[in-house]
Amino acid sequence: MANYHPERIIAYAFLDVGYKPPLGSFDVEVINHETERTLGYPMFGYWHFFNSPDAADIMTANRHTSAAIIYPADSNIYLEHLCPKGGIRSFYEKRMTGLLPSWLTKDEIAIHSSIFSAENGGYRGGLNWYKAQMANVNAADEEAVTPERRQIDRPTLLVTCRKDYVAVPAMQEEQMRPFAKSMEVETLECGHWVQLEKSDEVNEILKRFFDKNI
Repeated sequence: MANYHPERIIAYAFLDVGYKPPLGSFDVEVINHETERTLGYPMFGYWHFFNSPDAADIMTANRHTSAAIIYPADSNIYLEHLCPKGGIRSFYEKRMTGLLPSWLTKDEIAIHSSIFSAENGGYRGGLNWYKAQMANVNAADEEAVTPERRQIDRPTLLVTCRKDYVAVPAMQEEQMRPFAKSMEVETLECGHWVQLEKSDEVNEILKRFFDKNI
């Protein structure tokens, strides 16, 4: 929407994962190699599992293990089992589980379980986003976006998460800065699911931003 119909947008708010400009082809191994060099671990090691033909069935059949790796009580689980290549498959093979975080309510668990139930196709639909990225399904469309259209020229908010090892705050901001000139950044002490873990703080930040810009 930002690239094709910017006139329809008043302001942008990004939670944890920032704006990625359309730059054409995507190579997950380039990112893994670079982040292993700069961060000490491959940030997207789990993408290969998500891209595998059996991932959706494995995740759907092992819902307690899926909950433990998607919503860990300790963000270090991502470092230990999600980011390393082969880590998440091993996590499932061992049928590992763990305590869910206190901020994940029973209602949220029920909604998640319903959306990703076997009757609804399990995790197949969600994983298709990763498959499309790795297959560069959108590469031609992205390359056709003009440099001017890659810019977002509205008030922009980025809320980053200090304990997220996948959407690393400094990298999210660095990626966005050249394309979002009017950007504010707020950082919270939490992991990936900021809208759940820090819901009150997120709502306060969003209200201040929208009150000022809308």
